[in-house]
Amino acid sequence: MQVFQPIRNFAPAFEHIGSMPYPALQSMFDPLLPSGLQWYWKGDFVNQLSDEAITLHLMSDRHKDCKQQRHTQRQLLSETLTGDALTTALEQLEQASRRDGIERRQLQRRRDELLQPCKQIIDNADMRIQVCKVYEAVLSVLVS
Repeated sequence: MQVFQPIRNFAPAFEHIGSMPYPALQSMFDPLLPSGLQWYWKGDFVNQLSDEAITLHLMSDRHKDCKQQRHTQRQLLSETLTGDALTTALEQLEQASRRDGIERRQLQRRRDELLQPCKQIIDNADMRIQVCKVYEAVLSVLVS
């Protein structure tokens, strides 16, 4: 199709136009992500980003890095320590994990507060779309 030619000029890594089973889409990036960790992508649509929102996003990334580092540390500790030393080291990692979890939840709450006005706009638009679909269905019945 000529419509896609400008995009093809950028030589994308792959191209797919058509339907795809949801599990295939979900597993498409599995080879790029480390196994053993639960990874997911999440997005929000916003018109602007405040300095606070950017700071919260960067802090959230730091938490993701900490989680991966703790995972690696647990593996290393399990391979190098035994007995009480291993138990103590793992307990310390667990305490750090709990502290990070509390801080991460606080950051998520604050991020959600910042994004709430945008989510309300999206919810209102979704509701209007649903109303339009009902009107369309009613009109199609009346016309036929």
